[in-house]
Amino acid sequence: MALEQMMWAMQLKGVSPLAKLIAIYIGNNCDPENNPSLIQVSALVEFTGADRLDVIAALGELPHHGLRAELRDENTFWITGLG
Repeated sequence: MALEQMMWAMQLKGVSPLAKLIAIYIGNNCDPENNPSLIQVSALVEFTGADRLDVIAALGELPHHGLRAELRDENTFWITGLG
């Protein structure tokens, strides 16, 4: 975890609570500026307790706030940048 990734997540405004929780998870588990990271949708479902479709919808909010990610397969995102 890098401090700037967590600060990005904590300072997000205009997103749903689920999107913010996902951003916190990503900020805590990724440092895409130095090492692009894989995030599994199943891990986000487990972490948040939310339905898979709700998690995917919330992930869709984050590119408008600086998340750069590529879908690798139906369960995995490659996180390449935040903020």
